[in-house]
Amino acid sequence: MLVTGASGGVGRFAVQLASRAGAHVTGVVGSPERGEGVRELGAEEIVVGLDDEGEGFDLILESAGGASLAAALARIASGGTIVSFGNSSREATTFDVSGFYGRATGARLYAFLIFDELAREGSGAADLTLLAELVAEDALDPQISLEAGWRESTEAIEALLQRRVAGKAVLHVD
Repeated sequence: MLVTGASGGVGRFAVQLASRAGAHVTGVVGSPERGEGVRELGAEEIVVGLDDEGEGFDLILESAGGASLAAALARIASGGTIVSFGNSSREATTFDVSGFYGRATGARLYAFLIFDELAREGSGAADLTLLAELVAEDALDPQISLEAGWRESTEAIEALLQRRVAGKAVLHVD
């Protein structure tokens, strides 16, 4: 399994949950510094950026979009699934359709939109309960790396947008 954005808030949860489920996890990060601590969460391999050549993956969680999604399309195994849930790069994605058809027979690209998924599955309360229980049991680390007061929200948002936060940010009500 491959997780792009493995050093971000969602990516760090994804690495932990996938590892907990027994997956061999490869985490993609933007720089070696952003990858610090991801191996300890369960990633067996860490790579900086995703090349479009190399082994195929059965499952790819893709959050960066643009060139990263194009590389994921080139790296998905036959019958595999790419779950696209973001476009943090804000780039358009172009890829070789013929190469995708020829190499990844039966592969799927799934557009994951959280609110649609919650409405379809009706699992929001159960999912959040499970995550809260895992955190309470120290079986899931929420990776909070920035805490600030509500009045400092502008600075916290800037830090998130500039990708200076590895993990989650929490704002406290003053």
